[in-house]
Amino acid sequence: MAWKIEVSDNFTDQADLVQDIRDLGIGEIESVDYTRLYFLEGETQIKSGTSLSYSQIDLICSELLADNITQSYRFQPENLEESDPGCRVEIRFKPGVTDNVGESVGKGIQDLEIAQGSSNSNLDDKSPVSAQTGRQYRFHFKPKRISNDAKREIIKTITARLLANDVIETFVISL
Repeated sequence: MAWKIEVSDNFTDQADLVQDIRDLGIGEIESVDYTRLYFLEGETQIKSGTSLSYSQIDLICSELLADNITQSYRFQPENLEESDPGCRVEIRFKPGVTDNVGESVGKGIQDLEIAQGSSNSNLDDKSPVSAQTGRQYRFHFKPKRISNDAKREIIKTITARLLANDVIETFVISL
């Protein structure tokens, strides 16, 4: 099973990004929330072929991916749809693009010794847990009637001009 992990800073304001959006001539955005994303898939140490468990993912989040004082995290199976996706965009590297942070996360998980074959003697081997990183921006529009098509176009413009590098990244907009 693949897992999607969201890590958010508890004390960070995206006011600079909102100002950059206004500088583009887009005044409909009131605020933006930023979240770092991790996508994990791998096998457990206990049983080969068994997906990472809920408790193992929680351990990875609390020990490796999030600072428990300044950040919060949540996770769910990647294929589980959110009940309220809101207006958001997820940005990830295109296939074939090196994800250095993702590789480091895989090695860090290996150091936690919860994944199959994750002893120190195997550090040179490919990590049994694959990790990919991404970013998510959740947009909060000012309270006036805007159609979903108009919101999608606004988010697409913001993403293409400010947030994503279309040479190495791909993005998905959800409303």
